[in-house]
Amino acid sequence: MAEGPPAPAVDAPARRRTGGGSAKPGRGVWTRTEAADGTALAFRLDGGTASRPAVVLCNGIACSDEYWRPLVGTLSRDRLVLRWDYRGHGRSGAPARREAVGPETVADDLLAVLDAAGLDEVVLVGHSFGVQVAATALPRLGARIRAFAAVAGAAGQPLGSVGGPLPAGRLVPGLAGPAGFLPEATTVLWRTLWDSPLPYWSARLLGGVSGAAPRAVMDDFSRHVGGLDPFVLADMMAAAEREDATDNLGATPAPVLALAGRRDRLTPVRRLRALATVAPRGALAIHPRATHVLPAEAPEWVHRQLAPLLAEADRRPD
Repeated sequence: MAEGPPAPAVDAPARRRTGGGSAKPGRGVWTRTEAADGTALAFRLDGGTASRPAVVLCNGIACSDEYWRPLVGTLSRDRLVLRWDYRGHGRSGAPARREAVGPETVADDLLAVLDAAGLDEVVLVGHSFGVQVAATALPRLGARIRAFAAVAGAAGQPLGSVGGPLPAGRLVPGLAGPAGFLPEATTVLWRTLWDSPLPYWSARLLGGVSGAAPRAVMDDFSRHVGGLDPFVLADMMAAAEREDATDNLGATPAPVLALAGRRDRLTPVRRLRALATVAPRGALAIHPRATHVLPAEAPEWVHRQLAPLLAEADRRPD
């Protein structure tokens, strides 16, 4: 969520470099650019120096940027940090076509945002679905990618690890079908559900979050999810289950760091270990108590793990 008192969601739009000119976006304000299909995309730059590769933070599905707030404050002291909202999320606009919400499309959106922000060298840090988005974008970034950190996320089929009598990977693609007969009632029910404490305590029970995550951050998450279009969200989750960018990790020359929470039941350690193994320059670090919301539960630990990766990214090739 945006810092400070209520204010306009975005500042003046930025012009993409590919559009015949450029306008440097301001620091500390939310700015809009456009995706290739015209969807409005909101992003924000913090920090004051462009002499080092910028850190680009990629959210999970349905997440706001609130999970990253402590990290932004620390990282932006000596480099640019970019946050952005996916199409259909937060300050960004609804997708031009509802079905155009898969990882390939969102990866294209990422490149549009990087162009609008004028970033030529980046370190991608993805959380949950953001890992898949960043992994999908890797081949398109070329020399721009200096390093990649995967935090509690997989490069494909992010719901494949969720157990139960009906695997989530089969359940989610069918959600929008029955609900589509009563769209208005479904939306009201959706907002009512996320305005209650039920999602938080269900996540605690299922191991998706622990008491170490600040309750204010989790309440922000619930408000954010409740404001989303549930049908767009279901389409995005279904598309994520169909696509897999794991092979891209095996081809990237950039260093890759996988960060896992030992108590994460949504993306367990074995999936982060597999991701680090695929990458030629992969490494794995495990927090002994964290769950799926690792950036919110242990931001200081995440920063300590990122420090060597960022130092490596800062080194210029011979």
